[in-house]
Amino acid sequence: MFPRAADEDDRLVWGEDQMRGRDKHVCTECISDDDLREVIETNLDSHKCDYCGKSSDDLIAAPLDVVTERIWECVSEVYVNPVEELPYETAEGGWQGADVYDPWQLLNEEIGLGVEDENLLEDIVGSSPEPEWTKRDWVLLEPNKRQAYGWEAFKRAVKHKRRFTFWTMEEATEDPHHPDYLPVSRMLDEIRDAVNTAELVKNLPAGSRFWRVRIHKTNVDLAHDHELCSPPAESATQPNRMSPGGIPMFYGSEDLDTAVDETFDPSRAEGKAITGACFAATRAMRILDLFDLPEPPGFFASGTHEIRETIKFLRQFARDLSQPIPRDGKEHIDYVPSQAFTEFVRYHMKAQNGESIDGIRYRSSRNGRPCIVLFCERENCIATEDWQRAERILRLEECSLQRFSEEQFREAVRRTTEMRRNRA
Repeated sequence: MFPRAADEDDRLVWGEDQMRGRDKHVCTECISDDDLREVIETNLDSHKCDYCGKSSDDLIAAPLDVVTERIWECVSEVYVNPVEELPYETAEGGWQGADVYDPWQLLNEEIGLGVEDENLLEDIVGSSPEPEWTKRDWVLLEPNKRQAYGWEAFKRAVKHKRRFTFWTMEEATEDPHHPDYLPVSRMLDEIRDAVNTAELVKNLPAGSRFWRVRIHKTNVDLAHDHELCSPPAESATQPNRMSPGGIPMFYGSEDLDTAVDETFDPSRAEGKAITGACFAATRAMRILDLFDLPEPPGFFASGTHEIRETIKFLRQFARDLSQPIPRDGKEHIDYVPSQAFTEFVRYHMKAQNGESIDGIRYRSSRNGRPCIVLFCERENCIATEDWQRAERILRLEECSLQRFSEEQFREAVRRTTEMRRNRA
């Protein structure tokens, strides 16, 4: 068993192809990829594009060599010549174990270069430093898939195996030395590292406002902070997405409609009323932002393979954390993974300056808008003259108090009913 060697004719053709495009220039209109367009814009030295023929008194084109250098630099972060990775079996038809691409297949079918000009495409393909490519470390999972599988294993474990001592858990059936192995006990640390890499802990200024809604009987009027804030511990009996029963937290939204959508059940509207109000932060707050996640860097953004994989995982993780969970009697089980993660954020995860995190911003499972859970209990939200009281983090803005009119109530019923019907 020996690696295949290209015959003499193949090497001559490949060598001739590598000379294509030398001393040619290309403009941004010939390439659609934003990162490659930026390479062109920072290396302009010609008044004419050799591909579309455009010319100008201004510099509009860059040497094709600087563009192809970036292309193959980024390709080499992920792909490699198969001779370095794969066994070759003539009797079995060639390279064994993984897909192998010629440069054209790699750029157009696998990566998606997005170049329409045939001459330009031929010159780029012909500049490939290798005649064939395959995935680097092909026997390993892609990093974002390794983390995604690890999160699924974590969810199964904390829901059905070990809820309170999972941090010591190891799977006996796995090879603990395999690079793809991500033990349950390590999963939350892995997410913390990803969050720090992507810099998702952000500062909200003092005065930031959060809408909160209470659903109550029509013969009750709510007007005070202690009536609208986080419930007392003895009343926090229902499990929620981020908090188990018995552990109160402040759930809010950045707009009133989302607060209603998250709280109101139209099937139980009879004899009910809705009152909403804003609470404002009394100080700056540090928030783990799982709503406004960055887009993964493009393939041709140099040196970004690691962060691209990290952001891919975080976006998938954030979507999973916000999935609708019906209140069908099993929610106390289904909420456990997000509750465990939230407790980890609250007590173990730190901002870059070493300070604690005050809450998590996430996407509403009802309408896709931003929601927030703050680690604020009742005493953090109400006015008191007791100097020994806990820090007051939120203050009710009394001018924002709003009890829904009959018309607003009917609209809330209609909107939330339609939303739940569409989701079903």
